[in-house]
Amino acid sequence: AELSPGYLRRAVETLQRTGAANVGGIQRAEGTTPFERAVAAAMTSRFGAGDAVFHYGGHEGPSDTVYLGVFDRVAMEAAGLYDETLVRNQDYELNIRLRQRGGVVWFDPELSVRYRPRRSLGRLARQYFEYGAWKREVVRRHPGSLRWRQAAPPALALGLGMGLVGTAVHRAALLIPGTYGAAVVVASAITARRRFGMFARLLAVFPTMHLAWGCGFLTGRRSRSVGAAGPVRVRAFRRSGGGPGG
Repeated sequence: AELSPGYLRRAVETLQRTGAANVGGIQRAEGTTPFERAVAAAMTSRFGAGDAVFHYGGHEGPSDTVYLGVFDRVAMEAAGLYDETLVRNQDYELNIRLRQRGGVVWFDPELSVRYRPRRSLGRLARQYFEYGAWKREVVRRHPGSLRWRQAAPPALALGLGMGLVGTAVHRAALLIPGTYGAAVVVASAITARRRFGMFARLLAVFPTMHLAWGCGFLTGRRSRSVGAAGPVRVRAFRRSGGGPGG
């Protein structure tokens, strides 16, 4: 990841201006290979990212999460800092606790971070499977945090599975996979903008992102390092060292 010029200065100014607990901006996905560019295009599309504005931008204001946030240290320490029992989704889970305490997570589109996507379909699938699996653990701890964009991939995976199995009983069951397949084709065509090579890659990238995330969510295991009612261990920054904004 590469911060845009003046990122920290702008973030601190926005923290002071808004009184937010966390300020962040856009994850600007950029690839250097044809496959990476296809993944970047998918990540910055609504079909690929849902309503996560930090992927493609939007108006400045409160958000459920932001990318590579800069935190108010007092608010962050009061919320408990990062949870070390999570392998993924640590920032999202911390933002939940910040918002539960009345803090604001603020999206500033003037802030951006360049991000390089995974370079192969297999690595992309593993990445999104882990995202889904650890999101399930976050939702287990914070049931009210589930948003539609996070519920859609597991619902899709279940729907496609039932649709394919159901074809043995009735051909009408093909409606679900057929509709999704058509949506992938249309979204790929719109996103590719007449670039045939990217269009062909997006036909594989979109389903990989959706289904890997969904299957990860459906099959993800609960973290073994914390019990259902056990304590949550967090990473504490040393006073002399400093963390974000420190």
